[in-house]
Amino acid sequence: MTGHVIDPAPPKRPGPGTEGASFHAAPDLVTDLWPSRRFIVTPADAADRYLAFLGRRGRSRRTRDRYRTYLDVLADMFPYADVEDLTGQQWMRWVDRITAGVRKPDLDPETVAQRMSLAKTFTGWLRAEGLVQVDPLERLQGPPRKNAVENDAVVSVSSEEVRRMLAVARRDLGLHTGPADRYRKLLCLMLLAYTGSRRSAVANARIEDVDLMADPPTLTLTEKGGKRIRKPLNPNLAALIREAGLAGVWNEPKDYLVPARKQTWAAERDSRVIWRLVKEVAEDAGVRAHVHALRAAFAVLFLETKPDHVVALKDYLGHSRLETTLIYLRRMNRQKGMETVADLDWNEGLSGFVFESFPAAEKEGFEPSFEASPDGEQK
Repeated sequence: MTGHVIDPAPPKRPGPGTEGASFHAAPDLVTDLWPSRRFIVTPADAADRYLAFLGRRGRSRRTRDRYRTYLDVLADMFPYADVEDLTGQQWMRWVDRITAGVRKPDLDPETVAQRMSLAKTFTGWLRAEGLVQVDPLERLQGPPRKNAVENDAVVSVSSEEVRRMLAVARRDLGLHTGPADRYRKLLCLMLLAYTGSRRSAVANARIEDVDLMADPPTLTLTEKGGKRIRKPLNPNLAALIREAGLAGVWNEPKDYLVPARKQTWAAERDSRVIWRLVKEVAEDAGVRAHVHALRAAFAVLFLETKPDHVVALKDYLGHSRLETTLIYLRRMNRQKGMETVADLDWNEGLSGFVFESFPAAEKEGFEPSFEASPDGEQK
């Protein structure tokens, strides 16, 4: 934990009539000042306890590792302090440190808001556990969060783009000889596109979680919060799993459903393996997409096909609240509403004039007629 400026430990708090005496030199004063506190809790100790608490609440190892990254900064800044002794200014110095851009000049407001929320959750837990008397970040306000429906920065993919990605993934069936290499990308894409599951659930699914003998066949996935959800398999996905099994993709029931490049039976798999596979396929297909975009595409396709089954979609996606599921419906309706302006016509007779005044350049082969800007967007 190098690279951080270490602050000296705050001065000890003398009790009444003990000017100059060390706080810890008079144990009898502890009971008088803080009846519930008879020990020192450093930021590192508090972080360990908090992360253990998150583990008991079912938070994933990846999430806990991300939290530890920011809590370690606090531990490095004030290694010998008691969390009760940290001043509001010192807490804010920590918040400023973890919300400052490192790799980028400025962090996205959403990222800043998330890290501030992490800090407030931690200090709120300290207060609930009686480790601090007052939550020092209770009034901390971050940048406004983007509305989930109106957030145009959300990456989404169309049905046609999903089909293109599946076609690219299917090419591996003829490019590789090893069964796992042939089916890895296609299994990954099909699982995401036909179940709408999160990447952590797909990453940690094993072949023993599949029941092809059921009617219909099912797949049991561990979704967010440790919820086990048994999902009926689409016939296309079930047929692919049967085909991959006959090809020898899996040898043991505990093998991962999306085969690893190197055999492993770890208790918990890093979900970034799924993220990388999707990014590879998306780049080859010329599509801007990531895992959650496929989850959203599944939700939209479901709602378009079965508009009266929103509650069923909620359970299938593993959402705790129906409001979360309705975000997909509102976003879909908003997009369709925006698209309706494309065919408006004022009949003002300007169309011909515009194209006559600004003629398009003559095409050469398959090159576009319009000049492209440096960032790849057409002018």
